Amino acid sequence: MSASPTKVLGELVTIKKLLLTLALVGLFACSDAPECSFKEDFNIEANAGCFVVSNGRALFVEGRKGKLSLPGGAKLSGEAPQCTAERETWEEAGISVRAQNRLYTFENGFQVFDCDLLPDQSIRSIKGTEGSWGLEIVRVHWLALSELDEFVWRFPDQLDVYKNLLIQRNK
Repeated sequence: MSASPTKVLGELVTIKKLLLTLALVGLFACSDAPECSFKEDFNIEANAGCFVVSNGRALFVEGRKGKLSLPGGAKLSGEAPQCTAERETWEEAGISVRAQNRLYTFENGFQVFDCDLLPDQSIRSIKGTEGSWGLEIVRVHWLALSELDEFVWRFPDQLDVYKNLLIQRNK
C-alpha cells in the first residue's frame, strides 16, 4: 500500500523544517559570544544574569518547560560575574549586552546585573518575542510590569525582585 501524495508532502515539509531548524541551531551554536567588556580585577566568581530593559519592557527567556527566568546561568572557570551575565544573555537570547552595576544578589549567590543593549542589535532581537535561540530556550519575551503575573516563573520567589527592578528602571 503506497502513501497518499498529501501524506508524502506533509512528511517532506516536516523533514524540511527539521533540517532548517538544525541548520539554524548549528549556526547559532557556532557563533562566538561578543568579547566581555569587563576588564577590571574581580574577587568573586558567581553565576549571574542580566536585567535588560528596552522601551519599558524587561527581557526574560522561556525554557523548554514553559517557565520564565532572567537570561543567565553558570560561570566558566575564572570568569568574572559580569562576563557570565553577558555571555549567558548572548547564548540564551541572542542579544549582545554590556553588564554595568550589580543590582541584586540572591541568597544562592546568583548576581543580577543591569545590562545595556549594544547599539548593533537587530530589530528581531529587540522587538522579537518568539524564536528558538538555543537548546535551552524556546522564546524570548520583552515584558511590561503589568504582564509579569501572566506567566509561570522558574523561580517564583524572585518575581517580586524583578518587579521592583523594573519599577526602579522605569522611573
